[in-house]
Amino acid sequence: MLQARRAFALACGAAAVCAMGAFAAEVDKAQELFQSLYGEDIERATKTRDTADDIALAARLLEAAKEAEGNPALLALLCEKACQLGAANAKGYETALAAADLLAANVPEKALACRETVLTIRQRQYEQARGSDKATAGEALLDMLVTGMAEDARAGNFDAATSRCRQALTVARAIRSPNVEGVGIWQKHLVEMQKAAGEIPSLKDQLKADPTNQKTRDELIRLYLVELDNPQEAAKYVNDTCDADYQKYVPAAAKGVDTAPELACPQLAQWYLGLAKSARPGAKAAMLARAKAYCERFLAVHTAQDPDRADAAVTLKKAEENLKQLGAAAWNPPPRTFAAGQWIDLLAMADLQKDARGGSWGRKAQGVEFSCGNNDPGLAFPVVPAGGYELEVKFTKKNEGGNAQFIVLPVGSASVALVWSGSPPRLEKVERKPFAANASNARVPVGVWEGGRPCTVFVRVTLAGEQATIGVLLDGQPQLTWTGLQAALSVDGPAASLPPKRPALGADYVNALVHSARLRMLQGGKAIPVRPLETRSRAGPGSAAPQPADK
Repeated sequence: MLQARRAFALACGAAAVCAMGAFAAEVDKAQELFQSLYGEDIERATKTRDTADDIALAARLLEAAKEAEGNPALLALLCEKACQLGAANAKGYETALAAADLLAANVPEKALACRETVLTIRQRQYEQARGSDKATAGEALLDMLVTGMAEDARAGNFDAATSRCRQALTVARAIRSPNVEGVGIWQKHLVEMQKAAGEIPSLKDQLKADPTNQKTRDELIRLYLVELDNPQEAAKYVNDTCDADYQKYVPAAAKGVDTAPELACPQLAQWYLGLAKSARPGAKAAMLARAKAYCERFLAVHTAQDPDRADAAVTLKKAEENLKQLGAAAWNPPPRTFAAGQWIDLLAMADLQKDARGGSWGRKAQGVEFSCGNNDPGLAFPVVPAGGYELEVKFTKKNEGGNAQFIVLPVGSASVALVWSGSPPRLEKVERKPFAANASNARVPVGVWEGGRPCTVFVRVTLAGEQATIGVLLDGQPQLTWTGLQAALSVDGPAASLPPKRPALGADYVNALVHSARLRMLQGGKAIPVRPLETRSRAGPGSAAPQPADK
């Protein structure tokens, strides 16, 4: 869809008109189908005073939306109505939130509206919560408020950002949140950003009148680069008369951390550390966070245990120490996406209250322990892979016997479950049938299914147009490879009730301990968080959280 929209933007004249007409026809068709399927149900539910039927219908609409991934227009209608009906009563809030998550993940242009919907529901949950639930609801609301505040600030909407910040600070103080200090850092940073933004028009006028005024040019670059943390705008004013560091680093920084070449990352990290030294507190935190992000990217892509890696690790520690001294190691909204090459710690991202359905799930010092029975769906990690990826899960089966464990694998436009027990892994379903191992030496390593022995499942998913290839290793031994159309894949049974397009774990009458679960996007791919992420180590303005998984 994204590529289609870009192509549409580049089209001209009659082609653009035709594309607009085709899209309008698609929306009209979806509305007609939606009305024919659910129009009477909606009319009936909204006529009654009792909200129970609204909530029940919202749940049905959400389940229908999960089946409509191939039709974004229809999915949007289903999710939007599910949000509206579910938000009518506290008992329907979780359905409404799930619908907003699903819509944002599948229709990116709706993500902003979804954020506002979630924020409204989180506000209601906080206002209605009592006792110990108040703090939990407050922290969830804080995540949304600061995420919205940061988005507004980066867009130059400082009045809206300031209003959200005041509200966030009130909530943080009321629940005695450990994130009070972090919100305070943001409040000061907003004042600094607004002041910097106010100076820019005059500087632009001066530079327009005299393009050779190097002092004005340098100050304009500095304001964008440091005070507003916007290297993309700063790069527009860099020319061959600028300082050599500006010429070298600003254009590189404008391309973003996600695409920075491996060898450039340590240099950019050191450069940002230098910028932080003379910056004001809020901007200093942003510069340190940029340095931290470049170190983390280098460590993610540079696996050799050599002096360069050691230097980056020391630089990363220095940036983290400086952030802590600032009081900025408290809080920051998560990145919009995770780029290729970075291992993502899925277990750290998961909220067992929100992401697990059925079974018993709990955190232990060694990982996440679970016990699933028959028809228990499992744990869906809160991230949507867009593109090819590698997934690694390390676990220990604790009980003897049991039936099977599975991992739900998003594969482009589809999903499939990787299932294994005492026999080699299989994919369920391919063309509505199980696909058994085809590796010549496929076998379950000795001891895997007896219980008590740590094991590792490694999966690599690659995409090429409508085709996909899935390769699976179990304790390093090849188990299966499959190549075919993404459309041939499907998930059935309890796992089909999990949120679509998200990697997930589950089992059938199995007790196990998951030591780690991590995801790494391949070149050209990205992973999209489905909601603001709560992490144990949060940082001040401009940071890149959460932390990558351990190597």
